[in-house]
Amino acid sequence: ADAGRSGVSGYLRLKTGEATSGMAGYIGLITGNSTDGEGGAIELVAGSSTETETYSRRRREGADGPHVQLKAGDATSSKSTGGNVMLFAGHGTSNDRWDGGNGGSVELIAGGGHGHNKHTDMGGDVSITGGASAKSIGGSLFLKSGPSLDSSSGDVTIATVNSANYGTSGS
Repeated sequence: ADAGRSGVSGYLRLKTGEATSGMAGYIGLITGNSTDGEGGAIELVAGSSTETETYSRRRREGADGPHVQLKAGDATSSKSTGGNVMLFAGHGTSNDRWDGGNGGSVELIAGGGHGHNKHTDMGGDVSITGGASAKSIGGSLFLKSGPSLDSSSGDVTIATVNSANYGTSGS
């Protein structure tokens, strides 16, 4: 529920119980299919942060936006592997001859810096890093375009954007 004039809003946590033998609980957020229209969507959105003068005087720094974190489970026993985080876009599954539909995209887009200070109001970074290893080989990074059964495979493009009036383009 919404807070009153100077309160905080509610807290919601979904947690399954611990298991002593076998798999611990499961949480599934699954929307329904549609036979004549779009299936249900799932949206996970963290709220915006705003600071008032009172809040700003107390903290002496800005009110950062809240995080969204997806983390797979750790594996603590020998010969086991930590859980994967997989993001899949939807398939265009119609086999219509003229336009069967396209697969959906996976987009990783960092936040923009909308302030007016060219030294401190930067856009967010996108960082992709392979996993670290204590003794063996670290995780690799694979960038691979999609194949086609009847045409060309997709392109792989790595580019920087042109700079503004007084900057230099990235390398």
